[in-house]
Amino acid sequence: MESLIFNQKKCQSIVIKTMAAIAAGVGLMMVCSSSVAAAMMMGGEEETSADTTPTVVDPDRACPRNVTVVRTDNPVNWGMDLQFKCGDETIAVGNDLSGTATKTVGPYNVNKTSCPVMVNKSNWLGGHTHPDTFDVSVGDCE
Repeated sequence: MESLIFNQKKCQSIVIKTMAAIAAGVGLMMVCSSSVAAAMMMGGEEETSADTTPTVVDPDRACPRNVTVVRTDNPVNWGMDLQFKCGDETIAVGNDLSGTATKTVGPYNVNKTSCPVMVNKSNWLGGHTHPDTFDVSVGDCE
């Protein structure tokens, strides 16, 4: 989970403990004034403002993130043009001829929960019928 530095006098952390929230991948959200939230998202200083309307900043929001795949059926490279969906985004990994069995691409505008955890012939694009399987991980916002 992405960590954010924030002014504790103006923001408070709320741990959402409902099973539905945990199952959806939402375990921590920040409630802040909109000026603090904007400053956190832009990486800048808080702007002085009379606006104290609470804004919820979701650490798993869609933002530019790198996507990493690791081949799990055989720790070698692959030749097919690997592509799959993360929500509405098509992740174009391509082939990996480096021999490392790992490739990182991006950034793509996705959240941490929009990508499948594993990719294989049942959910990749292009109709390939190879027996390859890949674990997928999504990085923090850039």
